[in-house]
Amino acid sequence: MAILKESGIPKDGTLSKNDLEIEANGQYQLMERPDCFVVKMLCS
Repeated sequence: MAILKESGIPKDGTLSKNDLEIEANGQYQLMERPDCFVVKMLCS
């Protein structure tokens, strides 16, 4: 699989992974970093 697009969502003090709602037409990977959340859209 290849990464189609990668984008970052900045964190604020109260935002958690469970607060995010992601709409995608395929597979994605969500990673949590200290300063942001990273969403990688995947394609095969």
